[in-house]
Amino acid sequence: MPMMRPFAAEGTDQNRKYLQKAFWKKPKKRSLPLPSHAE
Repeated sequence: MPMMRPFAAEGTDQNRKYLQKAFWKKPKKRSLPLPSHAE
């Protein structure tokens, strides 16, 4: 299923973990990682 709204559908731990990892792991190049472009 497409993760258009990861924040709204924060039902799975994987989603939250993935978002956290991407947010913390990604450099400060962008303000926030784009979920649409995130693989």
